[in-house]
Amino acid sequence: MKRDDALQRKPIVVVEDHLYHIGEILQMLCDQAPDLAAQLCLVCLDRPGPDTDAAVADWLARQPDLLVAAAVAPSAVPDCDRARLRTLAPVCFTDATTYCRTVAGLLRPGGLLLQDIQLSTLQFLPDERWWESIYLANTIRGMFAVAPPHGRFMSNKSGFEATFGADLFEVGFDPREVLAKHRLAEQLVPVLQRFRRRAFPLVCRLPADDGWPRDLWLSDHPDEPLRPETFADLLLWCDRHGVSKLCGAQVKPRAGKSDIPLKTDSRELETWRDLVDAFLADRPGLPVRTLGRRLAPDDAGNAEIANAAARHIHALRARLLDGSLIETQDSHYRLGARRVIGSVAPFAD
Repeated sequence: MKRDDALQRKPIVVVEDHLYHIGEILQMLCDQAPDLAAQLCLVCLDRPGPDTDAAVADWLARQPDLLVAAAVAPSAVPDCDRARLRTLAPVCFTDATTYCRTVAGLLRPGGLLLQDIQLSTLQFLPDERWWESIYLANTIRGMFAVAPPHGRFMSNKSGFEATFGADLFEVGFDPREVLAKHRLAEQLVPVLQRFRRRAFPLVCRLPADDGWPRDLWLSDHPDEPLRPETFADLLLWCDRHGVSKLCGAQVKPRAGKSDIPLKTDSRELETWRDLVDAFLADRPGLPVRTLGRRLAPDDAGNAEIANAAARHIHALRARLLDGSLIETQDSHYRLGARRVIGSVAPFAD
């Protein structure tokens, strides 16, 4: 999966047919867990009209990383937010295949589809068999050849275990995991946080189109379809076991391997970390004198301090296909501003 594709998909997709419920869910997440709200796509199946236009514009303005799919024309949303709007075509409400393909295209492999069970605006679902929406979720799951998404449901119906629990089991869902809407305030955030820890224990920080860092959730499974090291120039990667490596398109292959392991607590790891952190925070970089003092003897003079820093940076540049990726500017070492550079680390709870 390419970076552009990954940034257009979200790890969590919520499907609802009422503006009011969607607004409640978004407000819960913005208040209790804004980091989760940033990883969200809201699929609004409410009918088109001025109320839907106004609600979608408000949601997009409230959360700068939110993606929304709705029956809303782009002109109803301010220019600055239109890139995060996906307009649902009328056929999405009348054709099950189109609907499933559309929702699947919004969801990251391995992500979570959280869907209301009763979706009254989908014309292909019989009113008397409203729970057949669970088969739509199963169809969406089957559209992923690698890392199929997980599925959870919301319902305001009581006794759903008795009425359609067997149907849920039949297509691989557990009726005990259906979220009761009257308890979403206490259930929703813990459920999403547990899912994140289990399915996406790593986070990759990369600069987005506006220059500010964006977080991409990653699994630590070897078959993770999103491989940020294939589209990033440089990544400093630290896994859940504290093992660090340098990877990316600009890392010089060594002994047939594209990753360079970095020793824990080594000077090299410390320098790479400082350079990447400064890059993502848009700071000037790592001062030459600060680096030299780490490396030179305590009684070293200015020339020796500068030489120690230069030798160290020369060794780091030798790790790269293009050594100019590390620049010297205004007595600082820094990573090239026009590069795709980031970090991967475990989530900090």
